[in-house]
Amino acid sequence: MKSCVAARRFYLGKSIVLSLAGVTLLAVSLMSDVDMVGKVFSLGLAVMLFLLSRYNFGLFRRSRAEDRVYESFESAPPDLKLQRLNRLTVLTLIVFPLVSALTAWELWMLESGQAENASLIEPLGNIYRATGFWPPVIVPLLAGLVMVLLIKRLRSKIIEI
Repeated sequence: MKSCVAARRFYLGKSIVLSLAGVTLLAVSLMSDVDMVGKVFSLGLAVMLFLLSRYNFGLFRRSRAEDRVYESFESAPPDLKLQRLNRLTVLTLIVFPLVSALTAWELWMLESGQAENASLIEPLGNIYRATGFWPPVIVPLLAGLVMVLLIKRLRSKIIEI
């Protein structure tokens, strides 16, 4: 198994795949019977894909022929592994509390009578139906805590090496 690949090829391929995903998402969402909220969400997601594609194309243009990119986490050197884990920690600390806050808001709107229904991800919807308000709000926070602890443990193993 190759441990690293040419950076220019990697970034160009990633840019093309992200652009194709954005175009496909736009085409499917505009041709389907989706309400306006769904179309706006799809448009926002497509814009995000195009921005990521543009970023990767910029990395492609700035990379040199001799630059290398590591394909997998296992094949990367320890300093790059730590950098990736730091990014994952920051992402975890943003996403899981955000999911918890959005869940709390949706359920509060539902229980206060301001909304007729709530849109929750499936496991949280099942937890709400079975237990009530607080458990589906707390579960994403606990999942985020578990993720941070696992990342911390993995970081300590990498540092020991």
